[in-house]
Amino acid sequence: MSNARITFAIPFYGSLVHLRRAIASACSQTACDWRAIIVDDCSPHAGVRELVEGVGDTRITYSRNERNLGLAGNWNRCIELSTTPLVTLLHSDDELLPHYAQTMLDAHALWPNALAIFCGAQIIDGNSEPIFSFRDLVKQWLLPAAKQPFVLAGEEGVSSLVRGNFVMCPTLCYNRARFQGMKFSTGWGFVVDVDFYLRALMAGAEFVGLPEVAYRYRRHPDQVTAQCERNARMFTEEIKLWRWAARESQKRGWERAATIAERMNIIKLQIGYYVLADLARVRPGDALEKLGLLREATRSVGQIT
Repeated sequence: MSNARITFAIPFYGSLVHLRRAIASACSQTACDWRAIIVDDCSPHAGVRELVEGVGDTRITYSRNERNLGLAGNWNRCIELSTTPLVTLLHSDDELLPHYAQTMLDAHALWPNALAIFCGAQIIDGNSEPIFSFRDLVKQWLLPAAKQPFVLAGEEGVSSLVRGNFVMCPTLCYNRARFQGMKFSTGWGFVVDVDFYLRALMAGAEFVGLPEVAYRYRRHPDQVTAQCERNARMFTEEIKLWRWAARESQKRGWERAATIAERMNIIKLQIGYYVLADLARVRPGDALEKLGLLREATRSVGQIT
């Protein structure tokens, strides 16, 4: 473990069944120089420590927070507890494909200045079976049309992400030396990831995207993402963040990024889709709430102050 180069830091609060699968996917890596730490954010579930210790792999350890830190707070704690040069925030309900660690080790050797490197992901359901996801189909449309790795940096990087966030958050493998005091913001409930990317890009950081699929991302009804989509909180936060990105881009003279952020086209598309979905499920109250957010996003055009 002392020679490990990458840590799979697993922030935990959810399902023991999924956690078991996440740990198993770490153990299945073709590269052996990794360690894993499960960071329990005061989960109400019993048996987490026993599950981890029962794996019988000295590369895997368990830590429980003294108090609940919330999603962003626990992500920060995961980074703090990691001691290897590279760290991946492996979500406890996701899985790694066997070549993930080696893919990231090789990529970071080629791009040592990157804050983080991300890859493609297969979308799976609660039973680890591949499924269709509209949200992730949109992400595929937004990806740069490249069969080779690509770099996100500066105004072009910000423009790409405010056009639509195509980065699969948990696939990111971070270079800890490049963090330099940066943290995930606890002020957000849903857009913690894209807020971090935008702030990092505006501070001069670089991200590298790989065309390889090396991760399995699980979508299921109890997921935070799904809950946010149902109660519209996600869209409220996105509108607020995109407005912030437009203002900050204007301050830097990044007119293209500011214009794309101000238009919020991707947010409007998503809200429209979920309005139709609510109507199809005979949930008129939810549809009306999202229509109000759609009007808010539309009114934001040209109203940056």
